[in-house]
Amino acid sequence: MGSYSSGLRRLAALVAVNVVVGAAVLASLNLFSKIVIDHHAALFDVIATLSGGSKNGKDSDAGVYGSLAPNWMMNPNYTDPRRAAIIFDEFDQLDTEYRPFIGWSRMPFKGQTITVDDSGDRIHSSTQVPRTDLRVARFFGGSTQWGTGSGDDHTIPALFERMTGDYQVFNHGETGFNSRQSVARLVNVFNQGERAGLVVFYDGGNEIFSLCRTEVSLNGHLREAEIRGQLRRSRIGAAIIDVFLKHTVRLVEMVRQKLGGVSSSAWRCASYARQVARTMINNWAIAHDLSVARGGRFIGLLQPVAYMGNARVEHLRNNLTKFGGLREEFEAVYPIMRKMIADYDYMYDLTGAFDVDEIVYIDFCHVSSNGNRIIAAAIQGIAKDPR
Repeated sequence: MGSYSSGLRRLAALVAVNVVVGAAVLASLNLFSKIVIDHHAALFDVIATLSGGSKNGKDSDAGVYGSLAPNWMMNPNYTDPRRAAIIFDEFDQLDTEYRPFIGWSRMPFKGQTITVDDSGDRIHSSTQVPRTDLRVARFFGGSTQWGTGSGDDHTIPALFERMTGDYQVFNHGETGFNSRQSVARLVNVFNQGERAGLVVFYDGGNEIFSLCRTEVSLNGHLREAEIRGQLRRSRIGAAIIDVFLKHTVRLVEMVRQKLGGVSSSAWRCASYARQVARTMINNWAIAHDLSVARGGRFIGLLQPVAYMGNARVEHLRNNLTKFGGLREEFEAVYPIMRKMIADYDYMYDLTGAFDVDEIVYIDFCHVSSNGNRIIAAAIQGIAKDPR
């Protein structure tokens, strides 16, 4: 009996030691993953150097470097690699926090190329000083409107302001936002008594990238499943996951997206296209009515994407296939959106805006500053249109 009890004690001790060691390994891996996530842009540069990859966009999809390199390296418009690296490194440093009704918003940030104010808006040099003598323009949308890939003064809103000279422009865009979130953001602006002026919605890409996913509802957004899961978890369970798994899971997801993108099974718009298209159009109609009721003017713009039109995309090579099935989603939804837009005099189709003999795309939707300039000029022309 004593021998049996002694054996159980040894077994229990062995199990306890293994549990402690296993927990320590998971916690260490989780911490290491956080460090990798915080500095992954720099690590990609190291990978590029070790693998002999080029940083000038001429040979950027060779071997490991091509699949993990920051996308700006594939765009020859970034003639100053140092400044480009700063833009994307600062982008990687940005944090978001929960915001009621809109889902999330960027936290304040001040860098060399990116500035975010206390309200979560990205600002350019002139918006830091309020001007009551100028007309107001408010720009809404996702990361393309926010200006991913460009410095503060080279986003669409900043370039539009510079071109016109008689507007003070506010950039209310946010990475990942679809039109439903932009409506909520617009309400937040109006219910604080801000002027309407010219209201510009620039949407389309995130409608497909979020609403065509099987786990997202028509009134949902990209982080719907994540937030739902967070609410379901117990406080103790959440703490355990944060300590042992949170960053590791996120790193695996980042690498998976870099290497393989999103599986084609994640999409549903082959049979859901009309609902997604109608949802965006209805959101624009609501934003129009709100803007007009506040004495403003509304413009809805269907943004260009690399899967549609005849833009130059030869530099992207394998990048456009990283999200399996995404091209088919755009091909299913965008034609319906374009037909619906034709029924409204305040909606415009810009899907052909980049059908020019110059490279603009960084990936399937983001562009370098020359692309932003094209869109800003198009908005300037539309703003002058009396209809």
